Amino acid sequence: MNSSEYKILEVKFNSLYLAHKNELADDARKEIEHFINHDEIEIALEAFCIEIIVNNLVLNIDEKEILLNLAEIANLNKESILDSAIWTKLQKYLSCD
Repeated sequence: MNSSEYKILEVKFNSLYLAHKNELADDARKEIEHFINHDEIEIALEAFCIEIIVNNLVLNIDEKEILLNLAEIANLNKESILDSAIWTKLQKYLSCD
């Protein structure tokens, strides 16, 4: 990922996260914010995706597109740290309405 892709990932993820962080449990927010504070946006994004799926959070169509795009930018379709099946789970979750 180049620096402009990283900046896009960081800005768009932070916006999406801020829109939904109050829907997450305290421990989930702390974990995600830990990764954000240590410039591990890709892992923060993966943790956020996991929380969205586990908690069945509602995203609008634009947010779903943004999240899937961010996951691709972060290469979650090729590698992951927290859940080896996150890409498959995310695609399935985002395709359900």
